[in-house]
Amino acid sequence: MIVILLYNYEHYSKLFATGFRSNQNSTDRYTAFEEMSTAQFTVRLTELPYQKALIKERFVNQAAGSSYDAWARMGSLPVESEDDMEILMQQSVPGLYLHQETVENGELTLHTRMAPLEIRLLEIEPIG
Repeated sequence: MIVILLYNYEHYSKLFATGFRSNQNSTDRYTAFEEMSTAQFTVRLTELPYQKALIKERFVNQAAGSSYDAWARMGSLPVESEDDMEILMQQSVPGLYLHQETVENGELTLHTRMAPLEIRLLEIEPIG
């Protein structure tokens, strides 16, 4: 199995880097970044000894797997009951995308689009 971790890094704003925090609050931590943009990643693997691969992509971004963003969508209030905590935990599960790809002449090229600040774990397993 081949495992690759990708991260769509966003740089802090110059103002935030100097210590200025007045525009940040507990329900919006994204004001610290200059720009938030999606990114296209290409991963090219060579000399693979198999013809087909199962690709598992697990990801955490604002829409999937982020307990902070799930909490903000719930209203940003303290989570006090066990039922509310369970709901938050259920919404904080990383996303999963499964697909099969053909390896041609020992090469596999994967393309993925990532949201701002997203982390993505690629697991590549041979099939057959």
